[in-house]
Amino acid sequence: MAHHHHGMGDAVFAIQAHVLGMFAPSFVTGTLIWRFGVLRVMVAGVLLLAGHVAIAVCGAELLHFVSAMILLGVGWNFLYLGGTTLLTETYAPEKRPGLRQRTIFWSSAWWPQPRTLPVGCYTTLAGRR
Repeated sequence: MAHHHHGMGDAVFAIQAHVLGMFAPSFVTGTLIWRFGVLRVMVAGVLLLAGHVAIAVCGAELLHFVSAMILLGVGWNFLYLGGTTLLTETYAPEKRPGLRQRTIFWSSAWWPQPRTLPVGCYTTLAGRR
């Protein structure tokens, strides 16, 4: 954002808006899935992500950054919770208890790996073992 002459406060505001967009809809996403169906909510998530891309390429003003980040967060929320709902619906009823906890555990156990790999490669290539 510094390249577009936005200060650190603007960057912080955009990230805060994104995090709010990711987690605030969680209070109503379950109700939306129940009322409209999981596939419709997921399609809305895809459309929100497309809106994010459209806004992001339209300009570099703070309004573009913040609104694009909000749409990215809400679209992610709809797709993540919709995908979790689909996952739980595909299992037999006797296997469903604990499925969500196992899914959260394994997704949490694996998420740092791709992020730490470049650091390991850099330190090895730089000779800092």
